[in-house]
Amino acid sequence: MLIDIDKIDFSEQGNQRTRYDATTLAELAASIKEQGQIEPIVVRTKPSGRYELMAGHRRFLAMQMNGSAQIDATVNDDADPSLVMLTENIMREDLDPIDEAGAYRRVMDEKGITADELAAKVGISAQIINNRLPLLTLIPDAQELVRSGQLSVGYAKALAGAGLDTNRQRIALAALRDQGRPTLTWFRQVVAKLLMDQAQESLFAMPLYDGELATALPPMTLPPDPTKDKPVAKSSGVTSVLAEHVAFWLDAADQWLAMGRPAKARECRAAASAIENVLSAFKRDSLRL
Repeated sequence: MLIDIDKIDFSEQGNQRTRYDATTLAELAASIKEQGQIEPIVVRTKPSGRYELMAGHRRFLAMQMNGSAQIDATVNDDADPSLVMLTENIMREDLDPIDEAGAYRRVMDEKGITADELAAKVGISAQIINNRLPLLTLIPDAQELVRSGQLSVGYAKALAGAGLDTNRQRIALAALRDQGRPTLTWFRQVVAKLLMDQAQESLFAMPLYDGELATALPPMTLPPDPTKDKPVAKSSGVTSVLAEHVAFWLDAADQWLAMGRPAKARECRAAASAIENVLSAFKRDSLRL
């Protein structure tokens, strides 16, 4: 049915999104203007005789942008606005991960229900909800990076699930930005190290870091690279020097592996193996002589 737009109140109760992208909203308005409104919004009747918007907030705003006097709507006076809007947005993948997490938390708090109960009501896995909720513990800077897509959900979950304080979250983000080719394994190790530091009472009085994230940490010192580094000999004998070089590259391989760089670790092991072959051949020749 068609309802006058000025009789519909834009309720925040059912709306899970905290922000709207102006560009995509304008594109939606242009699409509706050209092709018409394909799907109705959902409203419910208020005691005053006006209507409360339950689902279709973007379509409603787009129609307003087009200057439309009326909008196609479905009246549903029995449905729960929070659950209707949440279900619609999930099905449309319409929320960024932070808004999605906030939506789950608000509905759970509002209804006094658990993640399992909410999952049953909206028809999704409770694991999805439980994976999103920790994102709300991220500091605002980290949440903005997730919203913009600069910080993937995988890295965000690794950071959010650790329970780091504000200071160490910022340091972890700085380390991530300074690392040229980070991996999730390496980042988890960074987070684990910061969590270990946090557990020590001597660091609890650490002053809050409030500088730029990109310069929070100095550039990381990388392990030796067989393509450009050479071990320094400490011994004088040939066999001793070769043995030192083998140990040097095996140790470098362990360091690269700890940083989540298995390819570099393999290069170091290959260098160690080549030197071991030379050492073995030298020992065989020495025995023959």
